[in-house]
Amino acid sequence: MKGNYKKRSILSAIGLTLSTGAFGFDRSVIPPNFLYEDGTFLELSYATVQPDVTGKVVGSPKQALLNSGIPAAQALASLLPEVGEDTGSVVKDFTRTGLSIKTDLGDKVAFGFRRTQPAGNKVAYSDAVLGYNIDLEATAYDLLVKYNVNNEFSVFAGPRIQVVDETSLGNTVLGQFEVDSDTATGYSIGGGYQNASYRTQVLVNYTSKIAHDQQGAGVAGSGIPLGAAPVSLATATTDAQLKFTTPETFLLSIRQPLSQSSMLFASYRRSNWSDDQLQSNIPNFETITAMIDIDEYVLGYAYRLNPNFSLVTALSHKTGRAALYSPVNDRQGINIGARYSIGDLRLDASFTYAKLEDGKTAIPLGNLVPGQAIEMEFKNNSAKALALRLGYHF
Repeated sequence: MKGNYKKRSILSAIGLTLSTGAFGFDRSVIPPNFLYEDGTFLELSYATVQPDVTGKVVGSPKQALLNSGIPAAQALASLLPEVGEDTGSVVKDFTRTGLSIKTDLGDKVAFGFRRTQPAGNKVAYSDAVLGYNIDLEATAYDLLVKYNVNNEFSVFAGPRIQVVDETSLGNTVLGQFEVDSDTATGYSIGGGYQNASYRTQVLVNYTSKIAHDQQGAGVAGSGIPLGAAPVSLATATTDAQLKFTTPETFLLSIRQPLSQSSMLFASYRRSNWSDDQLQSNIPNFETITAMIDIDEYVLGYAYRLNPNFSLVTALSHKTGRAALYSPVNDRQGINIGARYSIGDLRLDASFTYAKLEDGKTAIPLGNLVPGQAIEMEFKNNSAKALALRLGYHF
């Protein structure tokens, strides 16, 4: 995938940033296209994501407990929501930043470094529905070496160092828990192919799973005192543990120039989240997620209006299953973007709008009310994202 054809076409399609509109623990994977830029290349990226995810309580044992005539049950009922209660804006806004650097070490070998944020979640329900919340962020650092086998084939590989920041989670009843940051390692491998006749480009990338084990404790003073003891669960918990694993991921991207000024591109990603649930030793938080494997599809078109200005549009579909910390199902997105180039400097800007399919979730009440749950329904939700990328060839 080298040669001067890239200098006079639009092979690096900005539409491939469509997935910046993703949220939940899976925040997508960006293809390592920067390895195939000419010469020495630096890129900075920034994205802001604004989900609009609200729901209503459609089932609650509150009224049954109030009518039970049992003082303890009636006291518990005061903590539970009424049917029709608003969940609040559940998924909070967040930003993503990135850095990529690539340089050639000769005609055959190139070195690349990049920083991405492939996973995380920022959710907070209203106190009316027990204030369930989590704030988690994973940052990955890839060190990659690319080798050009010939003018058509190339391979790349290298280690990934991943850091999960200090994480907090909890609810208003059990209290808040904080665990320390953790660093773990994995790897990324892949390869590229460019057909000389049709100029078709294919890029494949596999990233290994990376397991994190975070240690912490409950936050003193948070939560509600339980039973006869004058302390909450959080106050009494001094060995909180959180196990978080980012899954193995396979990514395929294809780019097909149609002319000197237009191109089709497509990508497919599979992330095996069903093998890697988020777990804890905190009572009632033992299994925090119930995720399924993620499949994400992107199809787009790029057109160069003149040597300095290009336009991009793309459609996406991403599978999902509604759960407490990601309360929607599949997502469909549309992306529009533009690139402006002047000399060795280029600026990409894109906007994504995603329609989020309706979902239903539940908060099991566990030992508080065995067999009962707060049931919620989320309808007519969406997300918006704005992404900017600044690239420079040295």
